[in-house]
Amino acid sequence: MATYAIYKCILKPAEECLTQGNSSVHVQSAQRILGDTLRSLPKMYKRYRDGTENPYTTNILRHDQNIFVMRISDPKGVKLVDVSQNPYDVTNFPPCYVIFDNRDGICQMAVERRSDAFNGNPDKVRDLLEEHLHIALAKHKLDIEINIKKRVGEFWDLVNERKLNNDRVKSVKFSFPNQYSAAPIERAEVLEADIVRHMTAVAIATKATKGTLQLESSKNKSLELKQEGDIANMVALCCVNGYDLSVQFEEYGEFKYGEEKRMMQQLDEYIILQYLSEENDASIWHGKKTELEKWLDNVLKYAEEYEDGHNIIKRRKMRNKPTVRG
Repeated sequence: MATYAIYKCILKPAEECLTQGNSSVHVQSAQRILGDTLRSLPKMYKRYRDGTENPYTTNILRHDQNIFVMRISDPKGVKLVDVSQNPYDVTNFPPCYVIFDNRDGICQMAVERRSDAFNGNPDKVRDLLEEHLHIALAKHKLDIEINIKKRVGEFWDLVNERKLNNDRVKSVKFSFPNQYSAAPIERAEVLEADIVRHMTAVAIATKATKGTLQLESSKNKSLELKQEGDIANMVALCCVNGYDLSVQFEEYGEFKYGEEKRMMQQLDEYIILQYLSEENDASIWHGKKTELEKWLDNVLKYAEEYEDGHNIIKRRKMRNKPTVRG
């Protein structure tokens, strides 16, 4: 099961058209022009500080019904040694899938997140495509903005969502200040929970200004996060007071409470392989939707709950303030 970051593509008039007051140029046919541009995507290069370049390998594996499935390979330098332990450098090309859904009125993109490609950061793939499409569309007096689908979610909303996706919880980390070295604590009743009292007692005894509790699952097991009992009280303490709280999921990665979270969707690789196979030719399906189209339809449906933005906003950390005693 692969994880994909979801993006919304916005096509708009180029800046020169806006300054000239001609903002309707080519907008009506923008998606058709984008489709033509994707079919003949210009060669892209990875540039290094020393001025050298390596090409990204971009393969359009299939484009049908305005859906493009491509694979982009990231040129990465790898240091190896020969049998005599003499070092030499090679370049490998770890790939990731990109799905462009350019169906009429949709224009969304999904980028596979792989730890060995683009440093596990799908935004790097987005930036690469956005930069080159910007250049290619300029001759049509068009521009493109590829935005992250994101939202600020409540802690339990996210946990429950990831449970539905069978995403294993690998660890949870709570960080909160000593109650006597911080400003008054809201929801003070949570301090009565046994686990909180014990943690606070240790912090006070050691004169620590901040305490951290990290819980980790065993291999291939998931932590059980229930919205009740001591764990729920710890979550309430952190959420209400703005203390640090993070959860490490196997597929989604780390989620820090209070940060915007991006839309991520899982896709079985067999759906991609089925779509790419000759047996999945459009003439055989006789107008029926493929499994990939059904998945993209669901992505579009879920995307309605998310907003668009070009970047993910990180939550600012609170500074501990000394308690004022009368």
